[in-house]
Amino acid sequence: MKLVILVCLAVVALAAPKPEDLPPIVQVLRDEREHGEGGNFRYLIETDNGIFMEAAGAPGVAGQSNIQGSYR
Repeated sequence: MKLVILVCLAVVALAAPKPEDLPPIVQVLRDEREHGEGGNFRYLIETDNGIFMEAAGAPGVAGQSNIQGSYR
């Protein structure tokens, strides 16, 4: 029984993620968010690994969401 527990602990220890297996930490350079009256919004996010996305939106006359933006 002790051997089974020891083997299980060894398997868990070997299966644990190693620091080199973890994804790198990404810094957020810009994070701007605006929530206006009536459902209007705007956001812009940029990170140090090159992710950039921005969008702005407003409710439409027929109840739909009108959103325009970009990402790279």
